Amino acid sequence: MEVEETVSVPTDRETVIEQMQRPDVLERVIPNCTGVEEVDKRVYEAEVSESVSRVSLDLEVDLEVTEFNPPDSFVVSVDGEAPGSNTQVQAEARYELEENDDQTDIHQTMTIDVSGKLASLGFRMLRSTVNKRMQTMVDNVQAEFEEPTSTVES
Repeated sequence: MEVEETVSVPTDRETVIEQMQRPDVLERVIPNCTGVEEVDKRVYEAEVSESVSRVSLDLEVDLEVTEFNPPDSFVVSVDGEAPGSNTQVQAEARYELEENDDQTDIHQTMTIDVSGKLASLGFRMLRSTVNKRMQTMVDNVQAEFEEPTSTVES
């Protein structure tokens, strides 16, 4: 299954690339993520809890930046499994960064393959959940790069 999204953030491409390599930032932007640890340069282990219909799983996910072309693009390979459930998730996420005035447009294309218990739920249900998670990720990325607003008290 393939999904595409574009998100615009009020910062330059270099900042986006730098921030999206930090484990604490990844933990905040990946939906349902409960922890990220950097195990090598551009290689991470993450824990993600997922619930689709009545099926809930805790996934152990390996993330690796396999192509790194700053400040233009990067590609992340995703390999996850839910121990004891025979569920496997493999994905490749391509990020193209384009500066547009005082913001960066992040074009994301993700190809996802799911097997095992989650796959048995059916394509339509999985597609709906993937679309929701992608929208959550877009919202999380926008929130991560929002400029702080100041308040004036009278």
